[in-house]
Amino acid sequence: MQVPKLVKICLNQGIGSAASDKKQIEAAQNEMTMITGQKASAY
Repeated sequence: MQVPKLVKICLNQGIGSAASDKKQIEAAQNEMTMITGQKASAY
């Protein structure tokens, strides 16, 4: 009777047409960093 446990959680964020705007990308990264407490990566 083992209890399931979380191994990984993946978060995604779509930024749509703002992908060409560097400030919008940085803002999205900052939002994800605030939510998770870890540095977000964009690739």
